[in-house]
Amino acid sequence: MKKCLILALLAVLTMPILAQKKPNIVYIFADDLGYGDVQANYPEGKIPTPNIDQLAKEGIRFTDAHSGAAVCSPSRYGLLTGRQFARETWDEKIGSNNNKCMIEPQQITIAEYLKEKGYNTACIGKWHLGQTWYSAPGEKHPLSNKTDYTVPVSDGPNDQGFDYFFGLHGASTSAPYTYMRNRKVTVIPTEKGRKGKPAAPGWDFSTILGTVTADALSYIDKQAATKDEPFFLYFALTSIHTPIFPAKEWQGKSLVGWYGDFVMETDWVVGEVLKKLKEHGMDENTLVIFSSDNGSHGRANAAHMNPHGVGSAKTHYGHNMNAEWRGVKGDMYEGGHRIPMIVKWPGITVPGTVNHELTQVEDFYATVANYFNDELPKGCAEDSYSILPYLKNEKVKKPIREYAVLNTFFGYDIIRSGDWVYAPFIGCGGPYGKSTAKNKKNKKAEMDATLNSGKGQLYNLKDDPKQEVNLWDEKPEIVKELAKKLEQHLKQGHSFGIDR
Repeated sequence: MKKCLILALLAVLTMPILAQKKPNIVYIFADDLGYGDVQANYPEGKIPTPNIDQLAKEGIRFTDAHSGAAVCSPSRYGLLTGRQFARETWDEKIGSNNNKCMIEPQQITIAEYLKEKGYNTACIGKWHLGQTWYSAPGEKHPLSNKTDYTVPVSDGPNDQGFDYFFGLHGASTSAPYTYMRNRKVTVIPTEKGRKGKPAAPGWDFSTILGTVTADALSYIDKQAATKDEPFFLYFALTSIHTPIFPAKEWQGKSLVGWYGDFVMETDWVVGEVLKKLKEHGMDENTLVIFSSDNGSHGRANAAHMNPHGVGSAKTHYGHNMNAEWRGVKGDMYEGGHRIPMIVKWPGITVPGTVNHELTQVEDFYATVANYFNDELPKGCAEDSYSILPYLKNEKVKKPIREYAVLNTFFGYDIIRSGDWVYAPFIGCGGPYGKSTAKNKKNKKAEMDATLNSGKGQLYNLKDDPKQEVNLWDEKPEIVKELAKKLEQHLKQGHSFGIDR
């Protein structure tokens, strides 16, 4: 069924809902923030996060939440589509994400779904899912010195259901170093910035988070003025992704170098959004979700261009950025993809509750649709389970999500089923683990060599939460069972128990 017909069908099916007062939705998606960076999750952490902690007191905190992947773009893809990126051609999609949207035209994003329900939709902050640039009107061309920045881009946020976009094309490290508003850059990049890449005059990494935050607060102000139109704000933070560069007023505030300062500034941003909602009397009718796109890299540093290296937040400052979980951003281990996730939904969530069941960011889509009593069509949110019963603190007979398929930095698939974690390769699956290889390419080649070799990894999180004991050889029956389950999951095109 064509996308436009599906959207029209959804609009007809949900007409009665439109007459009801619908909740505003604010999804704050942090970048590279670890499970242990939030004190509500890990009180032993050395960085204060009072605003995020307060959100946890007022809502529900998930302790077994995961990003769809241990790296940025695939997790964003999963959040907005409800579809796991494991179903995509990894290298092709990742390799072209500067010049082509990773979301296919026929896919219905959560933003498009909510637009059909009468929502105004905004994406503010980091896009990082690709869009098309031009060297001249009508002439598509990869980002290069031939890019004509006066020509509007296509296939970006405004073509994926967002009425408004302000922020960065990619990560903070991604050129061009300039802001975008809707389909055009706000300032033509005429200078050479970091690593000689094109930058707007006077580009300052330390002001990025504050700039996108100011725009997000302004957007809420404007939506408050309309009163009768609900809104969906996807606020994709640019922190704490490298370069680690907090605003000047936050530098030196923590005991964990600029890394800790950046986390503290991120917490401040969350507080500003919550304060703005309350200022307009919107806090009691707004669903607020806070999570991260993957685990932390832990690159603590005294100056933004002089990092100590991956994991140095722990080795230099004693701060466990991913709590006690093994691994870092990019890894197959829990530290790579177990994330902080907190949901506050007045009238739905019970303040101060904690949930220990498995969930993923992909589940956001079906949960919202379930609230509106919608049955999503075929080919829509194929891997999204509704966790609305969890949000209501209802007892369920069995876990809503019995398993999850996750990806590493290099695109390897792993499966978590119950307490078991299965990976059909040796190594962390990302570029930061211990290895004799000198670069990412060689590290990946080492892990590639173990695929289909009969060697891999199997861990039981209940007995071995730190994933120190590989049971691959001791539990061949479990290895066989999970290998078959992963194969079937990918083959059938949707998660078990989901018929769409």
